[in-house]
Amino acid sequence: MCAAGPPERSKIPGVLLTSGDRHGARVFRIPRPSGYSFYEFEPASLGGRGDGPPARDPKWDSQLFGVVGEYAFGEFSFDATLPDPQVVFRLIRDTGEVLYELKLTRSRVTPPGSG
Repeated sequence: MCAAGPPERSKIPGVLLTSGDRHGARVFRIPRPSGYSFYEFEPASLGGRGDGPPARDPKWDSQLFGVVGEYAFGEFSFDATLPDPQVVFRLIRDTGEVLYELKLTRSRVTPPGSG
């Protein structure tokens, strides 16, 4: 949360959240009261695997993807040349295989009423 308040009130467009957990990798869509959602990317596990939280849990209803026990890293690619700029997130196994991919447009990660 920024000092000026939530993105909806501050009209901050294009917010992406990143975090990490050395035990696994996860992606969450976090619904907001305004009707739009934060997307949190937890691209981790390149440096360690083993005991830790599960890849998924039924209580995590906002989770889109989860994996543990894999060496992987995250990659963000941005294309600002499109009318509605796009970001593509990929979770990539250490062998180069894409485990998960999510494409988001700027309008999808922008609170209502933001410019």
